[in-house]
Amino acid sequence: MAQEIRETILDATDTLLERHGYHRITMEDIAQEAGVGRRTIYLYFRNREDVCLACADRIFANLHQTLQSIAACGDAPVERLQQILLTRVLFMFDRAQDNYQKYLDLFAAVRPAYLARREKYVEAEALLLQEVIAEGIRAGDFSDEPITLTAHALIQATNSLMPYTLSPRQLQAHEEVKSQLERIISLLLNGLCKSR
Repeated sequence: MAQEIRETILDATDTLLERHGYHRITMEDIAQEAGVGRRTIYLYFRNREDVCLACADRIFANLHQTLQSIAACGDAPVERLQQILLTRVLFMFDRAQDNYQKYLDLFAAVRPAYLARREKYVEAEALLLQEVIAEGIRAGDFSDEPITLTAHALIQATNSLMPYTLSPRQLQAHEEVKSQLERIISLLLNGLCKSR
């Protein structure tokens, strides 16, 4: 029941962020949208920033679950690595496409706290990549490169097409961004693979 109430609060916050942006919503607005008392929200969250950051955490948790499924599938390491890199960007791209202003407002308002959380997100993604890279090295598919540095380099290179780096026009060009991303990933994996 507690998890259900928490999710209801987060759903309501997402709706309000989309409708009004971060600066125009209050805890009272969230309570009303969620159909709970304001005091109930304080049982789960300290303040508006905390609720909004939990919304970002939930998006990442969904992404991470998707990436874990890809990492665990039976495909060859190079195919899994390619799919993880493609999915991590397009997953966020698709969520930001219709809600660009919502995310800009939110991240500008809670930037220091979000950046600290983002470091944790990146580290979790890097650990998944490291597992797949290690498998590829053991299988003889990948060059014996420093795994941690390689995982972080792959993330940094593909971050150039994350939604927070793109203009509103670029956010409307899904196929163009996907094509650029595929070219970047291909170049990266060509450098990592022994023979490709």
